[in-house]
Formats: sequence, C-alpha cells, structure tokens
Amino acid sequence: MAFSIDVPMEVRSALVPSLILQSLIENALKHGVGATSGLVEITLKASREADQLHITVENDMPSIETRGSRPPGMGAGLRNVAERLSTRFQEECNFVSGVISESRYRASFDIPWRSA
Repeated sequence: MAFSIDVPMEVRSALVPSLILQSLIENALKHGVGATSGLVEITLKASREADQLHITVENDMPSIETRGSRPPGMGAGLRNVAERLSTRFQEECNFVSGVISESRYRASFDIPWRSA
C-alpha cells in the first residue's frame, strides 16, 4: 500500500467533523487494499477554494475483470459520512463518491471553511 497526503500548510488548520476522515480512509482500505492484490495507492487531498474546504480521498480498486460487472457504490460507511455532513452543514456541504476510472474510486466533500 502507498498512502500520500497532499495538504498545503495554509489548509492544515482547517476544522473537520470528528472521525470523518477516518471513515473515508477506512472505506478506501476495505474496498481498495482489502479487495485488491498488489500495490494499492490511497491519496488524501485538501484545498481551500474561497470559503469552502474541499477534501478528496481516492483509492485504487479491483478492475472490472476482478470485481465483475457490479460497480462499487455508496455502502453504509459512505452513506453515514454523507448523512453526518448533511446533518451538520445542511445545504452548505456537498458529498460525492464514485468510480472515476476503471480501477480508481473517489469520495470527496466540500464544507464551509473553518480553522483553528
């Protein structure tokens, strides 16, 4: 497994809901590392765009030949993240997840910028 973090210094003071990143990384581990043989890359990226914090977690996943025709979807873990964000920030947040290439998955969210 390879894990990379791309978070600029000016974004590192951003506040995020407790354990929200753990849920996204856990999902990437379960459905990426746990389901794939060979090297799996997981990336965590954060950026500030105006008054919004943008967080993205991407991971390698089994190819369509390995996983079959059923595309990965939003299971209980990601649904929980989406519901937590929606409850906390209502219409001020956005959560999106899905396949971005044959063997790569992305979960990302935007929330209002707040820093410590």
